[in-house]
Amino acid sequence: MQKKKQAEQPEAIVVRRSPVLEAIAKYPKRIALAAGAFLSIQVSFYILIGFVLAYGTDADGAGMTRDQMLFAVLLASVLQIPAQFMAASYSDRNGRRGIFMLGAILTGVWAFALFPLIDTGSFWLIVLGLSGGLMFLGMMYGPQAAFFTELFSTEVRYSGASLGYQTGAILGGAFAPTIATILWTEYSIVWVSVYIAIASVLSLISVLMLTETYKTSLDDTI
Repeated sequence: MQKKKQAEQPEAIVVRRSPVLEAIAKYPKRIALAAGAFLSIQVSFYILIGFVLAYGTDADGAGMTRDQMLFAVLLASVLQIPAQFMAASYSDRNGRRGIFMLGAILTGVWAFALFPLIDTGSFWLIVLGLSGGLMFLGMMYGPQAAFFTELFSTEVRYSGASLGYQTGAILGGAFAPTIATILWTEYSIVWVSVYIAIASVLSLISVLMLTETYKTSLDDTI
């Protein structure tokens, strides 16, 4: 009789907590490093598509018309697309970290060529400056989605990748145009280049501290 009663008892229901909290508890370092890796992309992107419009059309900047600057940004953005696809494809075959780190290095270095090219007032040199920046940015952005996804185990993969992405987006992108404007107006345009370079160094360090992931099994739940 006692055995029968025990058999009739319902199985205990395991209540799992929020996957966001699980991701934070299980992978705090990876989330922080993913956010750090995203800094260079966000800082550079919003400067290259937002801040440059204000700088390029200002009398103290390049003195270009708004239409000219918008068209230059459009052409550069078109060139970013194949660069991004090629970087993503390369990362699938050879790994995420190498191409990501190369993109961060080139972005940081190119930052010091960007504004001298814009200052020439030559439309095609401006396109060159913006294209270089966006193509090097694409070298990071191409492998990023797969890289961030592979950092986290199956049960918290979406939450972990999203936390890293959104934290990096807030820290890097939300304030980039404002910080760039302050650096330009209060100090000198070269400090905007320094700002991009610092963000790139932080991203480089973050990726160096992460492990390679491209051979990681997406079925892993450990």
